[in-house]
Amino acid sequence: MRFQKNITNVFAIFIFICLGIVVFKYFGPVWLVGIIALSLSARYGFYYYTHGYTAPIPPAPEDVYRIACVGDSITYGTFVNDRAKNCYPNQLENMLGSGYAVRNFGVNGHTMLKSADLPYWRHRNFRKSQDFAPNLVLIMLGTNDSKSRNWTNTERFIADYREFVQVYRNLPTQPRVYVLTPATSHFLKGHKELNYDMNNAAMDQISDAMKRMAVEDDVPLIDIRGVTSTRPDCFPFDGVHTNAAGATLIAETVYTTLVNQGVLNPNGKV
Repeated sequence: MRFQKNITNVFAIFIFICLGIVVFKYFGPVWLVGIIALSLSARYGFYYYTHGYTAPIPPAPEDVYRIACVGDSITYGTFVNDRAKNCYPNQLENMLGSGYAVRNFGVNGHTMLKSADLPYWRHRNFRKSQDFAPNLVLIMLGTNDSKSRNWTNTERFIADYREFVQVYRNLPTQPRVYVLTPATSHFLKGHKELNYDMNNAAMDQISDAMKRMAVEDDVPLIDIRGVTSTRPDCFPFDGVHTNAAGATLIAETVYTTLVNQGVLNPNGKV
């Protein structure tokens, strides 16, 4: 498969060079420079959006129960229609009603593993989520850890996860911390591989290890992987990112768990 990808990359470079020669011959060097600059801007602009950009996070009033949603692009709501309104953190806030401030600290492409390409540990939202002084933290990371270039083993993943959880538990607000298993990735019709090099086998290992950690460390867990495993309809775009209905499914699962466990009281603080 890597060989096929390399062939594809070589072919793309060949086409780009041929296009450059044509533009230079018929339109001159100024046009060629312009096209190269535009291509580079588009490439790196897209990379920034998919690997580091986050929308501004509004402050919360002083007298509310604060919930920090920490995660990757599925938390952020990438490809969700009307993202700011329909991402799962905002839907959760609407379900809870007044007295709660739920903030979205999701970052596209990021991981739990410190050794991976884009560790959440190094993104500014890690610090922002702590400065938010949350009363409850919901962590959903692991999808991007499953990529072949990132995945190592469950021992290292859980070691990093335990440390990550402890960072939040040690905050002055002493928040409750919930861990959410990564959503299931789905094959698109006619595809034999998952998009973006995602690996469901690795995510299964991650989820199983998280469940063991939850029992051993007394960390409450919400099984998002389980509830999304039979819902490919919630991942129509690329099989990895939810649509608005998928974000609703996650928000409803979190909401139901927290309310049933007596952690939160809709329309009022706990």
